[in-house]
Amino acid sequence: MEKVFCVDIDGVLADFNNEKNALNRFASEKGFFAKLKPIKNNIEIVRKLVKNNKVIILSVSPNEQATKDKINWIKKYLPEISKDQIKILKTNQRKVDAIKDKQAILLDDYGKNVKDWLESGRIALKISSEHSNKLKSIYQVSNIASAITRLKLFF
Repeated sequence: MEKVFCVDIDGVLADFNNEKNALNRFASEKGFFAKLKPIKNNIEIVRKLVKNNKVIILSVSPNEQATKDKINWIKKYLPEISKDQIKILKTNQRKVDAIKDKQAILLDDYGKNVKDWLESGRIALKISSEHSNKLKSIYQVSNIASAITRLKLFF
């Protein structure tokens, strides 16, 4: 049975958290996102997931330029992801509200997104980093490969 994975970009696929002043620069620096390095192991796992599952890249963007940068970044590093598998939200939109499929699994580094998803009765795993707030539980993992292993507990 095909599963649906909603995967964040910043801090999960793109190495956002190791950039100096990333939060300040991201909202206003043209091309900032397009220059981010991929988190190689996570990219490779997503490529494997795409073969047998539906993968939706689910991200939030502060402005039109950042949205364009994100889409170009995805085209560069994950060309197997089609345009209809990319959902870029505005900063006032919640990820949990954007995806109607109640079976969709969220892989995200932002604790609030994970908490919202879990509270809606869905499965979510927090991809942790030293820079992100911690959600201490069975739902926190260090990378996407660990997330997939942890998901075996649910199926």
